[in-house]
Amino acid sequence: MLVDANSAFAQLKNESGRPFYTIYESEDYRATPQNWAIEQDSTGRIFIANNAGVLRFDGYNWDIARSLNGNLIRSLEKAPDGTIYFGGEGVFGRIGADTTGNTILISLLDLVPENYSDFTDIWNIVSTPSGVYFQAHEALFYLRDNRIEVLWQKNSNESGGNILNVGAQIFYQKTNEGVFVINGTEMEPIAGFESFPHRIAGIIKKQNNELLILTVDQGLYLFNGDSIKPINSEISEKLKLATCYKVLTLSSGNIAISTIYDGLYVINEQGEYVNSINLNESANTGLFEDQTHGLWVALGNGVARLELESPLSKFDEDAGLNGFINDVIRFKGDIYAANLNGIHKLVTADLEPAYFTQIEGSQAHTLALSATEDYLLMGTTRGVFVYDGKTVTSITPRMLIVDIIPSKFREDMFFVVTENGFRTLTKTSGGWSLENPVTDFLPYPFTVLETADSTLWVGQTSEITKVRDLYSGDEPVTTTYSADEILSDRVEKYIYPIQFHDLILFGTPKGVYQLDENSGEFIPDSSFGIKYAAPGRDVYLAESLSDTTWYIRSFLNELLTQSADSAFTWDEISLLRMPEGTTNNVYYDPEGVLWLSTWNGLFRYDFNRTMERKTQQKAHIHHVYETHKDSLIYGGHSEELFPEPVLTYYENSVRFQYGLPHFDALGENQFSYRMIGAEDSWSRWTKETQKDYTNLDPGTYTFEIKGKNLYRVDSIPARFTFTILPPWYLTNWAKTVYLILASGFIGLIAFVVSKIRTKRLEERNLQLEAEVAARTSEIAAQKKMIEESLAEKEVLLKEIHHRVKNNLQIIYSLLNLQKESITDEKVLDAIKTGQSRIRSMSMIHEILYQNDDLKRVELAPYLKNLVRHIEQSYQKEEVRTAFDMEPCEVDLNVAIPLGLTVNEVVTNAFKHAFKGKKNGLLSISASVKEGLLRLVIKDNGPGFDMDHEPVQQDETLGIMLIKDMVRQLKGTRELVTTSGTEYILHIPLPND
Repeated sequence: MLVDANSAFAQLKNESGRPFYTIYESEDYRATPQNWAIEQDSTGRIFIANNAGVLRFDGYNWDIARSLNGNLIRSLEKAPDGTIYFGGEGVFGRIGADTTGNTILISLLDLVPENYSDFTDIWNIVSTPSGVYFQAHEALFYLRDNRIEVLWQKNSNESGGNILNVGAQIFYQKTNEGVFVINGTEMEPIAGFESFPHRIAGIIKKQNNELLILTVDQGLYLFNGDSIKPINSEISEKLKLATCYKVLTLSSGNIAISTIYDGLYVINEQGEYVNSINLNESANTGLFEDQTHGLWVALGNGVARLELESPLSKFDEDAGLNGFINDVIRFKGDIYAANLNGIHKLVTADLEPAYFTQIEGSQAHTLALSATEDYLLMGTTRGVFVYDGKTVTSITPRMLIVDIIPSKFREDMFFVVTENGFRTLTKTSGGWSLENPVTDFLPYPFTVLETADSTLWVGQTSEITKVRDLYSGDEPVTTTYSADEILSDRVEKYIYPIQFHDLILFGTPKGVYQLDENSGEFIPDSSFGIKYAAPGRDVYLAESLSDTTWYIRSFLNELLTQSADSAFTWDEISLLRMPEGTTNNVYYDPEGVLWLSTWNGLFRYDFNRTMERKTQQKAHIHHVYETHKDSLIYGGHSEELFPEPVLTYYENSVRFQYGLPHFDALGENQFSYRMIGAEDSWSRWTKETQKDYTNLDPGTYTFEIKGKNLYRVDSIPARFTFTILPPWYLTNWAKTVYLILASGFIGLIAFVVSKIRTKRLEERNLQLEAEVAARTSEIAAQKKMIEESLAEKEVLLKEIHHRVKNNLQIIYSLLNLQKESITDEKVLDAIKTGQSRIRSMSMIHEILYQNDDLKRVELAPYLKNLVRHIEQSYQKEEVRTAFDMEPCEVDLNVAIPLGLTVNEVVTNAFKHAFKGKKNGLLSISASVKEGLLRLVIKDNGPGFDMDHEPVQQDETLGIMLIKDMVRQLKGTRELVTTSGTEYILHIPLPND
């Protein structure tokens, strides 16, 4: 529920949620757990210094360049020319490639002067346009023009040095002598640093040229050009105990600090706390910000990538917030969220990430929140409760509350939406007064909109009700307008009233409408733009965030900005990281923060943060194999420098593995490819990351691959050119020999027969020309007849599907009419079961006549839609459905019996599996392997005795139907009841 009450809050509060992040563990990259440093090459691929060598990761494939002589690798640095240098235990060098394109480590120790080769570890590397510095505790090495000089070597009484990159300058700390600035091979002491005794982890040059000093274990200091003074703050004390390892200035200007004992901290250049996060409770070492502003953190047991600077963050069970989040609001300066367990308050502790804690006494399933300055109202499944900041009190009889909306014109009055109508709730001097229902029974209301003239619009599933004269003291006047006609082809139905300036609009599953009250006709409206105008994108929720900005929940979460000419600009990118179609409500803080309550947690979008999403990257090819011999052709290090391979005729089957180094939501990246020389057109977009070509003809080919990331930015294509030679007997020298041998023989024969055949050939040519002309005319006529016949049949087939669907819908509606005159629950249940079976078949024909492909159905969206309607039919809010389905297309002969089978299994689950169960879960997964569909439907109910399946007539019919349908599909059925009930179906899919 979006309201403006209690919007003021302290901007210094850190109310950010947990950033989106991914942790990769040693099982993922198949090397030792400990990592030390991270870099990114010009192609976007990530390199990680590991105890076993250098890892290379493109988002899809891990490779490792093993360390030299078993040395662990501690540091990485990319030079201005793109070369990546490494340093480690007794070794340093650069990363290169072997003749197959595999990544290898190339040592530079042969360039080190003989007397200086005894060092332990290279801990830091700093590069400049003129050279590269390698820092060990014992010495500082400088690489320039393929020569290495030793700029410093410690004496026996010294504890070692430390090199620091400070903006455009290079500093070097000698523990007992102070800090020096390096210019080439020269070191000059910095005045004021001579007696600084603490080891420095990093130095940040502030905008006013002061230096913020972060020590390893003595907190923060500030150098003003003359003297160094400690910063006395809580964060400085915290960092003393944490032991700082690395310091990195982020693109936002904030400073990231990795620590050995307390995770990751973020501060600003004033040294003030911004955020913190502890990743899997291991030491944080190296830091790196990639091309798309993701922060990589090297860990003691893995490596992590965080979208730390993203405007979007999330609160879930890690932050004390579980399950579906139904609503969010600010009350008395604090954020509250509602879920199945009650209401939860956001706690913002000093120097700690924000988290939620449950309000005592608010255990009821809470669906809606509304607030005044003094009270927080909670709409629950057990009535309305009020929270005053201290205690929770019930103020209404037990009833299901769908929503609570504050009146815009009556102070302390609220509209309480129940399951069959709505009432007014008013704060009086003696407490709270809940009035009788304002209207007669309303089917499935879910919201109320109050307009400036005190008219109310009540949104329902397929009707909108207008209520007038509510405050006159007389009986309110109600008018109901049906939307059945415009929504007749939709199973999911709703009408959501929207106040758009002076207009009243209505969001529906088919887009936005206006209402002509005189005729009762709903008219498509394009106020939000043409793509929302009916029939257009579904609009489930529309909230005005400001005079020019709107939030729209369609199947995506979208932001709309209105320009001076009233046209809208659509922003589909900013909220793409959120799950589709799961937002329940939103709340907007005028200071620029949007809170979104969803089925998957609470999300927070900060408009004050901006992040570039249009960075174009390059797709890459990380491996090429010849599949006949299973041999590696190319290892992926740099396709630009790799020579074009030449393959024999018997090496004519090739596999390409590729990726896109855009690490936000890797699973959403898509790819398109082509093989120039075999197919010049680009393929359709797919999430597959490899492509096989078999039995290629001799010739030269260029494979091209391009990617598209989550934010719909196309990449620069990658290319790989190769040649397949012809067999020896088709080579040029073989053809020359054939020609020499054949020419003499042919010459002899030609002379003998030429005179005889010349006349016959001329006569035959004339005859053939006449036959070809006649046959060509006949073929052209037949072709035209066939094309016309095919077009007519396609139109006829679409019409048949349409009519079948309409006839099934009529049967469904007749059964609806029949139900109204029946009171016997068993008969009603049997009719509902029959309707469900009819719907499963009707949806197939609906999909087919709406698609270009009249024979095949995409299985995942069909089954999701089918299960959603069964779920709505039984209205079990305590049951959650989950899907994990691979893409799969099936033809009509498979789709109908399979849909009937799923209908029966899911219906049985809703009937029997969740009686008395508060946290029901129904999961459906599907996978295809070698032409066999494996479909698993599982619930977490009590299960039943395998020897005694249900015996009621309708259930017996359902079980018989399941068995018959599986038999018809030539599949198998397995029933497991050890933990809940699990149906496992194996269905062979016909070959295309």
